Amino acid sequence: MLRIEEKIFRAWCYFRTGYSTYISFILGILSFTTTTYYLAINNIPFLSEVFPNVSIYIIFLLFFLPPLAIIVGWIHMKKSLAYTSQVFVNVESNPYTYKMQPGIATELSWPMWELIWSIVEDTLGKSGDLTTEQKENIQELLKKIHTLLDGDSVGLTEDLRLKHFKPGAEGNRRE
Repeated sequence: MLRIEEKIFRAWCYFRTGYSTYISFILGILSFTTTTYYLAINNIPFLSEVFPNVSIYIIFLLFFLPPLAIIVGWIHMKKSLAYTSQVFVNVESNPYTYKMQPGIATELSWPMWELIWSIVEDTLGKSGDLTTEQKENIQELLKKIHTLLDGDSVGLTEDLRLKHFKPGAEGNRRE
């Protein structure tokens, strides 16, 4: 069962997503269209001859704006440092970057890898084909798997750890 503050933050997240992705998008297009037509195009004689009414202007925008927005979006994603920086911030703030994701990862995938590495270590150890360095590497991997399975982080400095997030803990499950 989710606590009240978790429900509030989930509702806030859903609100922001719905508002910014859908509502403000539609309102922004309507605002842009009416503002540019009635404050600019309607008052400039040359443009008012090209677009004698708002309907023609809307039809023009329907054909002109999507390709322009696609080109600008492509430049933002592929050619600018803005998107790259955004991705880095999202990766740093994502708890699953340094922690194990709950569900299949904690219940099946990583326990299976732990078992496989233990079998490899035992098999190679008994045959004498395991070097000391390989044994240490396997032990280090198993230690990290145990750390992740316990809900702790690997690969983070102490000041960046997300201390309140534990996979499988109450409140971290999806509704």
